Order: sequence, then C-alpha cells, then structure tokens
Amino acid sequence: MKDVNGVTAKVVKRGVPVTKTVTKTIDGQKVETQETQYLESDRAFVQRVLGNRRGRSPTVMVMNDEAHHAYRRGDVAEEVVLDKEMADRNDREATVWIDGLDRINKMLGGKTGRNGIRLCVDMSATPFYIQGSGNEVGKPFPWIVSDFGLLDAIEAGMVKIPMLPSADATGDERPAYFNIWRWVQAQLLAEGSPAGEPAPQDVVRFAAQPIGLLAEEWETTRNKWADEFAAKRRRSPAPPVFIIVCRDTSLAKEVHGWLAEGNDAYGAAPECFRNKPGQMVTVRIDSKVSEEIESGSGSDEARRLRFVLETVGKTAWPGGKVPDEYAAIVAKNNAKAAEDDSDVVWIDPAIPPGRDVRCIISVAMLSEGWDATTVTHVIGLRPFGSQLLCEQVVGRALRRTHYSMSDDGLLIVEDASVLGVPFELIPFKISGTTGPIGEREVNHVFAVEDKSVFEITFPVVEGYDDPGHVGVEIDWNRVPTLELNPMTVPDSTLMRPMVTQDGKLLPFGPGGSQVLDLAEWRQDIREQHVAFRIAAQATGRWLEEHPQTIPTHQLFPQLLGYARALLDTRLAPMGGREKVDAALDPYFSQAVDSLVNALKPVAKERSEAEKARIPAGPAGMRSTAQVNFFTTRNVWGTVEKSHLNLCVADTKKWEQSAAYCLDVHPSVIAWAKNDHLGLMIRYRKGGKVHHYVPDFIVRLADERYLIVEVKGEVGDAELKKTGALRWCAGVNRDGRFGQWSYHLLKTPVDLMKLLDSIPGGKQAPAKLTLVA
Repeated sequence: MKDVNGVTAKVVKRGVPVTKTVTKTIDGQKVETQETQYLESDRAFVQRVLGNRRGRSPTVMVMNDEAHHAYRRGDVAEEVVLDKEMADRNDREATVWIDGLDRINKMLGGKTGRNGIRLCVDMSATPFYIQGSGNEVGKPFPWIVSDFGLLDAIEAGMVKIPMLPSADATGDERPAYFNIWRWVQAQLLAEGSPAGEPAPQDVVRFAAQPIGLLAEEWETTRNKWADEFAAKRRRSPAPPVFIIVCRDTSLAKEVHGWLAEGNDAYGAAPECFRNKPGQMVTVRIDSKVSEEIESGSGSDEARRLRFVLETVGKTAWPGGKVPDEYAAIVAKNNAKAAEDDSDVVWIDPAIPPGRDVRCIISVAMLSEGWDATTVTHVIGLRPFGSQLLCEQVVGRALRRTHYSMSDDGLLIVEDASVLGVPFELIPFKISGTTGPIGEREVNHVFAVEDKSVFEITFPVVEGYDDPGHVGVEIDWNRVPTLELNPMTVPDSTLMRPMVTQDGKLLPFGPGGSQVLDLAEWRQDIREQHVAFRIAAQATGRWLEEHPQTIPTHQLFPQLLGYARALLDTRLAPMGGREKVDAALDPYFSQAVDSLVNALKPVAKERSEAEKARIPAGPAGMRSTAQVNFFTTRNVWGTVEKSHLNLCVADTKKWEQSAAYCLDVHPSVIAWAKNDHLGLMIRYRKGGKVHHYVPDFIVRLADERYLIVEVKGEVGDAELKKTGALRWCAGVNRDGRFGQWSYHLLKTPVDLMKLLDSIPGGKQAPAKLTLVA
C-alpha cells in the first residue's frame, strides 16, 4: 500500500511513544537495540487509515495485493526454516497487516457479523505459505479460487522463458550451476571443510566461475542491445541488468567488493561491472537498506537507492519531472562536490540514477512491485528451501520488455538466463527429519592412568617468527600440481529453455539451446597478466604474515618470477581448460595459496630460518593425559599402545585399520588418535587462515615423532601438507620437542610400508586386515 488518502506510505509516528530494549538477529548475530513503538488507539488508527467515514457504509471490502504476505500464523509445531532472518521479517509483515485489518473490523462493528470487513480478495502471483508463516512452506492457500501460476504464464508466452543449466562436463544428472549453493557446499566438503554454512569468502571463491560465465553472456547481450539502439531498432540505450541474490549482508559485501570495487582476491572480475568515479553501474541492496527503501524512511543513501531501483532501465523521469525528494538529495550532494577539497562527484538530477545500472547485488528480495523489464540474467548465491522462493527470484527477470507479435501471430520469444536458482516444474518443499532417531551408544574417551607410559606430549604452535630475513625462497617440492579440471569446476554449461518448440513445459527437453563458456574471455587474457595478478596477491598475503621484513618493491619481482614458473610447470589444464583460467577462482586462490605456502624466509647469513612461536609454560604444551570427552561416533576398542582407552573412528574401515597397524608394529612405542587432543596446524586457503586436525600422532622407538594422515581423496590435502611440513620444520628448529615429520598416506597399507621402512622396523609377518 504505497498511498493512503493521498499520503505516501512512510513510517507513521503517531500515538504514545514507548521505548524498550529488544534483541534482534542481524546476519546471524544477536544484538540489543533500543526500539521506540508508538501505541495508537484503534479509533485513531482507523481515522488515520480510512479517514472520516461519517455517512458511509459500515461494511468494507478489502483487496490484498501480494497476499502471500498477509495471513494468520499457523500452528506447525516444528517449522523447518533455512533463513531465519527472512522468516522473522515475513512473520512481522504478515502480523502487522492482519492486526491492522482486525482493528478496522473491530471499530466498524465486525463482531456483530453484519458490519465491518465483509470480504477479503487476495491477489498474489505466488499463493503459497512462506517461511515464518507457521504453516507448511510451499503449501497453497486453502482459499484459492482461481490460479494462473507462473508456469502457466511461461507456457502461454506472457513472460520471458527462463534458460536453465541443462548439462555440463561433470556428467551429473543436475549440472553444477543448477544449484550453486549446494555445489559450493559439496566442493567444500570434498576439500575437508566442516559441514555447515559456508563462509562468504568460500562462496565467492567458487561462485566466481559461474558469475564469470554468465557475465560473458551478459556482455554479448549488452553489445546486441547497443547495436540495435544504434540502428534505431531499440528505443532505449539502457543496458540489460544482471542480478545476484545473496544469502546475507556479509556475502553481498564480499561479492560487491570483488565485482565493483576491484578486490582481486578472487581473481579477474568482469570489468563491465566495475564502478568508477561518477559511474555507478553496480549497486548493493542489503536487507536493512531494503526495509528502509520499502518503508520510505532511512538515510539519504537509502532514499537515493530507492530512486535508483525505481528508475532501472528508464532513460527519463516519468512525466519529465524530477521528484522533489530526489532533487533535494542531489542538491545536498552537489553542494559537497562544489567544495575545493571534495572528491564527491557532481550529479545531474535530470538523469534517472538507475538508467545505467548493470548489476544489482541484493540480499533480501527486491520489492514485489519492482517492474524493471531489462533484467536478463540472474544468479542465486543462497539456499533455496521452497519453490515459492525460486519463483520469486526468477520472477525478477521474467517481465517482458515488449509484447510484439511475429508474422504467425505469436508473441516473439524473450528469455532470461538463470544460474543457481533450482527452479523446478514440480514444486518441492522443505523436509524435516524423515523418522525418529534411535538412541545411539555414548562412549567415554579418556586417558587411562595405568597406561601413562604411552603418554605423548607436543607443543602448541601459535605462529612463526622471522629471523630478520632479507629474501624468500620457494620449495618447489611443496608446490602441488594444480589440475584445471572441468569435471570438477565446469567452464561451460548448456542452457535450455523450460518451454519446447511445441509450447510444452519440459525442464531439460529439446528446443533452442545455447552454451555459456569462456571462449571470448580467454581471448582478452594473457598469461603474463595472470602471473602478475597471482604475484600481486601473493605479495600482499606474505606481507600480512611477515610485516616489515621485505620491501614490496623487492619482494614482488621475485614472486612474479615464481608465479610465471608456477604457470609453466605446476598447471595441468584438462579437457578444454587453458592456463589463463588460473585467473579465475577457485583456481586463482589455489595458485596463490600454493605459492605462499611454499615460500620460506632466507636469513642474512642463511644460518637461521623461521621458528615456531610456542607460548611459555603449560599453555604451550598439550598431552594425551588431558583427553576426557564423550562421543556417539564409532570407536575402536582394541588399543594397547595408546594412552587413551578408545580410538574414535571417523571412517568405516581405514582409521580402524591404521590404528591396528600402529598398535602391532614394533617400531611404534605409543600412538594416539588426534581427537580432542588439540593438535591443530595452521594453513592458508582462499586467503584465510584455517586449522587442520591430522589423524594420528605416533612416537617411535628412537624417540622421533610422526604426524600421520590417511586420506584417500586429495581435496585440499596438499595445502594441509604444506602447513604440516612448515609446523614440523619450525618445531624441529626449536630443538626442545624432538624431531617431527609429516606423512600423507593414501591407504593403511602405505602406513605399514612407512613403518617397515624405518631402520630396524621390519616386523615379523603380521597380517594386515581391513577391520569392518
């Protein structure tokens, strides 16, 4: 409701103000804020909303537009919510609206059953319950009378046809970029990252590739539109619009920094979305700003963004008149621009601020009433828990630019390319627990006092100290080969429409199709450019960890040489991949990580190297004697040479078999599974410090120590290995904790071979069995 009795819908501060402290969840963090509510009487409320009704009928008919936001809460006991922030907002909006209707009905005498609100007519493109409604998400409203849904509109040609990923090099039934969020989660799990919500940096690291693919097609569309405008076959010079819908504000900020602000941490960003002084082509709409826009309140920036959104794709103001509110905002800006030492850019108020917008990065859904017709590309970087949410996101791109007919009397086809929004013909819903979870046995894992002879102690490494070096060297043995594999990260995807040539709906059927790939982008990228970007990022990373050691002008040329060598010797392009693809994430971050992790400082006299930073006293040591915890995971109880009573197993066979090898081999004096033990090794991935927990710690007969990892899948094991080798080297240089070495093994059989290779370690024929 944008207009009531001639007054635009803004925050109304009427009645008695009451201030209280409330707890809100913002981007997953709970914060306390002061909130002022204005308690308005029912009579004053109805007078304000409906005006003076003297002499008018006491009965009212209500027409609810966007009625999926107007409902009474249900009583579902356990509602599955993927996005609590959005669910809370939906609940708040619905509650406020229904409460207002109840107050109107009460004051008009609705309780008598003859007056008040006699009929509500709900209108919605998506008449389903949404998250936060207290009802089953995606369930149609039971009072639907007539339904002409989005799928019907697509089939009838009334809206654009969404082009969805149909196939790619992975060969999976669902292409990787059909649901980008799930694909990113799967990639992180394959790397060994813990399950849960991925960090914004990890999402962008993998999403850079599909964004780059779709941006190439956007560029083609923009050039086509520009040619049509130059040939006077298109009325408007406005560019097509690219929308990215993000999970939360922090992710939107990360994406915006990469696309619009020139943050090269994720490799080469599409230049077409880079903001420049006086030319803002990419805008970010956070959830808070979105609410301020919809309410009409907020800062000058929020109000300016409202005008940006309202004028996307428009070359002139409606009616040729600049709105007074926008004119006032521009006047304030231009007054600052006129100051001598100001870097504020002067703005022409006659030009609609959304005219040249190319990319919109949004957290909350853009307003349902938003009617831009120039949206052609959409990417979803968030979880999708219902078909309703998919329809809302896809719907931002489906409004047609025209309704022209072809010679055969049919609407001319328009389409929109969509990645990362799992839009299905058959709606899906969130499913909770499929059945009762049976009770699981709880095991107590602890250090056995009588087995203290098997105690293992180790240092806590907080970081590394430089010896005052003047240069760096690279250990090429620690630089893994980086496979550019389209089977893992597709560099192309086949897009097909949801409507076939005979007008039938079919998600992956025959019909017109197109391939998104990197062919044109590769033509504009040179290997020298890629090496320069890798070296620049690696220089920044190194100086973050080693400040005030090597001047940038000395370090960068050296790392540039290493980056060139890495491209020449450590890249393995597969399929149609090329070396320049290393300019794009996730390969870009992997290349930088490989380079930085393999660097080592060179001391002035080469007699020293970095040492492990170990806290003094008890804080700097850990021991198996400190282990004491409960677990419901599988355990292996046949342990003789371990200080602990049980070995917790995270695999079905391999870790149990490795435990058996360690327990029976004569070279092993003591061993322990590194669970709740506290051995965590720092390593860098994607520009962030991660902590890696190896599988086993082993003490040998000659008082040497082994750190053992048994891992069948490589994932990011090589990065972890580099961090572990650095840990061992730093601890060994300290000299107080014995000699340590790290071993990454593929199978338990390799562990037995390793132990046999130790001098005097060949054991009597003991049979290795894989333990079920």
